[in-house]
Amino acid sequence: MTDAVCAECLLPTPYGELCANCRSFKHNNPTARCTGCGRRTVVGRRSRCRRCIVVATTLAQEQAVALEPVGVQLFFSGIGLFRPANVSRTPHQPAPPAEDGPRGSPKPRAVYHPGQLKLLTAPADLRRARIGRPTKTEDPSVASLLAAANQFGEARGWGPTTLRRIRNQLRLLLALQEPGEVEPDTVAGLAGARRIAEFLADHGLIQIDTEAPFDRWVAAHLAPLPAGIRSEAWGWVEVLRGRTNRGGRARDILTIQAYLRQLLPALATWSGGYESLRQVTSEDIVAQLESLQGSLRRLATSAMRSLFQTLKAQRTIFADPTVGMGPLSLPPTPVLPVEAEIRAALLAQTDSPATGLVVLLAGVHTSRSGEICRLSLDAVDLAGSKLVMKGGPRPLDGLTAGYLGAWLEHRRRRWPATANPYLLV
Repeated sequence: MTDAVCAECLLPTPYGELCANCRSFKHNNPTARCTGCGRRTVVGRRSRCRRCIVVATTLAQEQAVALEPVGVQLFFSGIGLFRPANVSRTPHQPAPPAEDGPRGSPKPRAVYHPGQLKLLTAPADLRRARIGRPTKTEDPSVASLLAAANQFGEARGWGPTTLRRIRNQLRLLLALQEPGEVEPDTVAGLAGARRIAEFLADHGLIQIDTEAPFDRWVAAHLAPLPAGIRSEAWGWVEVLRGRTNRGGRARDILTIQAYLRQLLPALATWSGGYESLRQVTSEDIVAQLESLQGSLRRLATSAMRSLFQTLKAQRTIFADPTVGMGPLSLPPTPVLPVEAEIRAALLAQTDSPATGLVVLLAGVHTSRSGEICRLSLDAVDLAGSKLVMKGGPRPLDGLTAGYLGAWLEHRRRRWPATANPYLLV
């Protein structure tokens, strides 16, 4: 590949300023004004320059669209020139025969019409755009649509700030949008695009993909389940997405996916003996949770409570089998003592008795930061070499007792009149 392009046809060339075809074209044709682009240059038949001929040939073969009679249609040079997109052959292979038309039929030619053709479509990013305050002469149709959006949002529990932002974004969209159906790419560039798309789709002003990637993911994972359980699980997902008439805050897609992944093994097990989630009992739920531990058990408990509480609120099931099952509280991670070598290195780096005392309380007595901060002077018994912590007296080793005595002496000299009841000031 080469970075050089021909100065005439704008195609890549390894031959310098002009490619081989343009050199031959320049040698065999006169100079005149091109009827296509208006430049005075070398022209061929029909008084068209090499550049206009290349563009017309490319569009006629690949897109079968027209070229403006005055001016040059924009295009990316070198992309599939002179070869249909569905044909792939090496330079040594002959061109495939024409499929349509008798032998010797004329080749397709470019059709010219006024107007610049569209090169590509780039969606506008309107998230930072601003629009002025509404005027008294605002279009009544715009005002009615904004009022409908306000009612739509209130029914779904949108807050005042969200409603105001959605109204402003709708006014901006209507100011830029031509009459007719709204383009989804334009809505995607707005702040609050998901809510705006839901409202416009509800009013028939936009066509959205009902088989969105997330919906296809949910449908694929629920497909093996029986029809009754699959319908109930899908209804739960719809509620979490905020797609019901009762409204409610829509949950994040990642949250719904995490819940559904934890529920799928249980749903598959229940599908073996039940046709509906109405038949699931508390014993069935406990049996599913017993095989899980730690954070996975807590997540599965939250997912099951969400599933059955939602179905009960939607009157899909008669009773909630998760009643009385609170979220699982995990025991705190045990605190381990610091190794003697690391503890000695930390003590060697400080001259402060307070810092040394904290290192020993955490590294020897495995105290957490909150427990150290809550230690009071009443918990100290220097005479008995004890420290009341973690619900009972703990004997102090000689090193910790030495740092504790040094800190109390420093505290007494530095703050002689303090009424602070805590050990560390």
